[in-house]
Amino acid sequence: MIHSTCCALLLTVAFGADGAEPVGSQTCASCHAAIYRGFMRTPMAQSSGRVGTAEAKEQFDSAQFRDSSGKYAYHAGRDEETYYFEFQQQGTKQPIQGRRPLEYFVGSGNAAHSYHINVDGFLYEAPVAYYRNLASWKAAPGFVQFDYPYLTRPVLPGCLQCHASGIRRIAGT
Repeated sequence: MIHSTCCALLLTVAFGADGAEPVGSQTCASCHAAIYRGFMRTPMAQSSGRVGTAEAKEQFDSAQFRDSSGKYAYHAGRDEETYYFEFQQQGTKQPIQGRRPLEYFVGSGNAAHSYHINVDGFLYEAPVAYYRNLASWKAAPGFVQFDYPYLTRPVLPGCLQCHASGIRRIAGT
């Protein structure tokens, strides 16, 4: 009973009195500090965000792997300003290669972190993910079937509906 009441309270307050605009769970903290602190310790509270804003459960810079076909090598890294992944085609004289910033993560990190890249305000799934139980980087969920870095793979709305708040779909996209 407390759980459902707590969730209802948090949802009501998070979406404001009239239900129009989200105000964020921090708004609840001033009056409901214990509930807020408890929630912030749950995996759900950590299930999405900007890369670098949550406690890192993965190691960057030591991360290298190849796709299931061996055609591309991937590396996840971090420099002073960004987290990123790089890809390079293997076994060719003029390999296709590139680097993309990792801007958002999905998943609490208890099982895995998947990543999204932002291209002109549109989110796409990155082909790299960190799996905590393996303590390593591998292909992101659904990418094993691809033998190339599918950089325009759309983020499925269902993924964001569970892992993020305040998602608004843009018609025609």
